[in-house]
Amino acid sequence: MAERGGKRVGAGRKPGAKTVLTKDISAEILASAGPTAIWNRLLNSGDEKIVLECMKYLTDRVWGKAKQSVDSTISNPDGSKITSMVVQFIAPNVQ
Repeated sequence: MAERGGKRVGAGRKPGAKTVLTKDISAEILASAGPTAIWNRLLNSGDEKIVLECMKYLTDRVWGKAKQSVDSTISNPDGSKITSMVVQFIAPNVQ
């Protein structure tokens, strides 16, 4: 039976390893890739799912994400609304 958890030989980042992609390199790659051209290509994709995801992403960035409503209505088990509620506090039985 194999052991689970604990230190494993050879696991983790190797000593002296450097971050492969720095922020500067990432910015340089994005600038040279022409983000506008990439977005246009994605928006004109033949795959409707890609177009929809791009539109959602872009509209979220422009106008912010839509607020989600929360229904805080309390109802009876049969689904009817509760019209009144009585709360009764009972003193503990202290001996």
